[in-house]
Amino acid sequence: MKKILCFIFGIIAILFISAGCNSEKSMQELIREEKKAIERYIANNRLNILTSYPSDSVFGEKDFFKTNEGVYFRVTEKGTGEMATIYKTEVTLRVDSVHYFAHSDTSIYSMGSINPFEFIYGLTASYIANKDGMSFCPAWAIPLKYVGVHAKVDMIVPSEYGTATNNSSFTPVFYKGVEYTNFP
Repeated sequence: MKKILCFIFGIIAILFISAGCNSEKSMQELIREEKKAIERYIANNRLNILTSYPSDSVFGEKDFFKTNEGVYFRVTEKGTGEMATIYKTEVTLRVDSVHYFAHSDTSIYSMGSINPFEFIYGLTASYIANKDGMSFCPAWAIPLKYVGVHAKVDMIVPSEYGTATNNSSFTPVFYKGVEYTNFP
């Protein structure tokens, strides 16, 4: 009788453990959901994804350039044309608004603007939290290959290139009004 009870409890324990394991999503599933959320956002907003950067830096209202990293951005203000120099240029960055994608539907959860970040373009050791404790988004540096001081861009950022929090939660983000200022 004891053997039968142990066997039954053993099976019940295995079922509980396997049920618990199956309820959590794998990393591949989370990445797939994130990609689908970005694809839904692009489709719902009828965005035109460009595979090459416009030579004149002029974007249509619905145009977004997809970088090799998988980050999407569109230039809304071209700026002065003075370009950042990698490992030398100190940049101050401001963000007008942040919008978080939901994986399960087409919702986007918004928050207000982000206070300035100061960093040295290309020097990842300078990509740290601002004075408010918000962590840096590595994707913010990517458009600096294409735009200069006082340029303003909108960005769709997969979690891989987002803040530490976005990365760990597989949450893509839309940043509206990322402005690069104060190149010395």
